[in-house]
Amino acid sequence: SLHPVRSRFPIRFKIRFIRSPWMKKGELEIFLKVKRQDGPDGISYWERFEFSVPAETTVLSLISKISEEPVTDEGKPSTHVCVESSCGRGLCGSCSMLINGRPMLACKTMVSDLDSRITVEPLAKFPVIRDLVTDKSSMCGDLLYHELWSGCESLPSDDGGSPDFARFEAGRQRLSASFMDCLMCGACVEVCPSVTSRSKFPGAWLFSVMLGMSLNCSDLSAIKKMRRSAAGPEGLSQCEGVGNCSEFCPMGLRLSDAMGIAGFEAAVQSLIDFIREES
Repeated sequence: SLHPVRSRFPIRFKIRFIRSPWMKKGELEIFLKVKRQDGPDGISYWERFEFSVPAETTVLSLISKISEEPVTDEGKPSTHVCVESSCGRGLCGSCSMLINGRPMLACKTMVSDLDSRITVEPLAKFPVIRDLVTDKSSMCGDLLYHELWSGCESLPSDDGGSPDFARFEAGRQRLSASFMDCLMCGACVEVCPSVTSRSKFPGAWLFSVMLGMSLNCSDLSAIKKMRRSAAGPEGLSQCEGVGNCSEFCPMGLRLSDAMGIAGFEAAVQSLIDFIREES
C-alpha cells in the first residue's frame, strides 16, 4: 500500500519550546542534533549542541553558529560542520538536507516552525562528502544521459503579433516556467520509492525539466528525442505514482502533473513510432 511509504515522512511538527530564565525575550532554546561524517569513507556519528536564538533564525544560520562556538552540549570541543550553501534565499537548492526526517532547504526553514529538538542529517540517497554535504553529480549525469543540454535553442516565432498568438505565448511561458523552476535540490529523489540503488530511475525532477524544455522548443526532432528518452527503460515506466515528489518539493512544483503530461506525450510518441514501423 501507499500509506507506509508516505508515513515515513511526518507532515506535522509539534512545537514545544523550552524557555529558560536567562534567555532574552523572543529567543528560543534549541537542541540541535547533527549527523557528522569526516569523509566519504568515514564512519558517521552524532553530535548535539544547544543554542538560544531568535525565533526568526533559519536552520542554516543555526548550523553556522557551531563555527562560532564549536562545543557540544556536553562541553566537548567540536569542529566546524560542513554544509553546502550559496544563495541563502532558497534559490539554488544546495543546502538541502534531512531536517527532522524531512528533505528541506535549511536556508528557508525557520526554527520557530520546528520542534525545540532539531535533527539534521545529509540526504540519504546521495553519497556523503563530509558532514551535511552530499554529492549530487548523479543528477548532472542524468541530464547528460537524456541529452537535455542541447537541441532546444530555438523558440516559437511570433506570427505578426496576433492576439491569439500572444495569449498562446503567454500561457506557454507560464506553463514552461512552472516546470523549469527546479533547483535540482534532490528532495524529490530522497522521498521517491522508485529511486533505489538497484534502479536507474532519475526521479521526477528530470521529467519536469524535460517537459519545460519541450514547451520552450520549436525543434520537432529534439522534442521527439525527449519523448523517446522518457519512454525508455530508464524513464517514466519506473514511476510508482506515489506522489511524494509533489508533496515535498520546496518550490511547490507540480511534479506529479509533469510526470503525467510527459508520460502521455511519451506514450503517444511510442505509438506513432510503432505505427510507422509496421506500415
